[in-house]
Formats: sequence, C-alpha cells, structure tokens
Amino acid sequence: MRIAICDDEPLMKKELKEEIDAYFHSLDVLTTCYSSGAQLLAAFEKIKYDAVFLDIEMDGLNGQIGRAH
Repeated sequence: MRIAICDDEPLMKKELKEEIDAYFHSLDVLTTCYSSGAQLLAAFEKIKYDAVFLDIEMDGLNGQIGRAH
C-alpha cells in the first residue's frame, strides 16, 4: 500500500508518518511526505497512492474544495 502525506507543517508530517508507520508496522506500506499540493500532484504523475492525508489549510493547492480565495 502507498500512502501520501501532504502538509506544510514539518512537525505534523513527522507525527502523522510515525503514527502510520507504527500502525502498519508489520504490513508492506510505503509512506511518502510532501510539503505542498504542487509537489503531491507532480508525484501523482509517476506514483499512484492508495490513501492521501491532505492538509486542508496550506498556501497554494490544498484540501479545500470549491472555496474561492
């Protein structure tokens, strides 16, 4: 399973990655972290993820859908 974490706060990325890695410790899970929505979209061209944890409030592309800024 491939999991992506996208958050602009380093501490949040680190803590979430640690939680996911601990939870799936015995399974074949690859967790990758990104600092922006643009980085995540660029990675999606080469890697397909099974799950994405996306920060709702980030500069640029973020987890908010249908809201004008």
